[in-house]
Amino acid sequence: MGTFIKSLCLTLLFFAYSFGIFCGGIFIEKRIEAVKQAEQAALEEQAKTESIKTPEEYHKYYEVVVSRIKTSEIEGLNKEAFKNYIADYENRYKAMKDIFYPDKKTKNPENSEQETISTVPNSFIKAFDEIEINAYKTLLTSTVPAITEEEINLIFQEF
Repeated sequence: MGTFIKSLCLTLLFFAYSFGIFCGGIFIEKRIEAVKQAEQAALEEQAKTESIKTPEEYHKYYEVVVSRIKTSEIEGLNKEAFKNYIADYENRYKAMKDIFYPDKKTKNPENSEQETISTVPNSFIKAFDEIEINAYKTLLTSTVPAITEEEINLIFQEF
């Protein structure tokens, strides 16, 4: 009789342990799902509140930033070097465009000459402008020790 009770207790203990693990797993899974949904909702809310600009609008913002950099009086900034770097924008853009989106040659059916077709998605143009703006901000903060956070915010303030 003693071994039967021990066996019964061990069996019940095993089932209770298994049930606890099963319920704990379900609880953890639901908690993970709730956290994922909360993160997704936060990302969606952030996307709604951020200004969503078209590539054309973002390029105008880029031009405003460049204008602000060129016209601002920042102590310790080598203006000529920075202006040269900004002026090289077109060369950097062309090099990146040629790497990722090379021009395609097509035959013109009318006179057997080849036409050059350049197809660059707007998302690439916007991404390139974002990269350039971030590079300018990094260059200013890392090469001009006297620049303040307020000056950076004024230069890169969105309109």
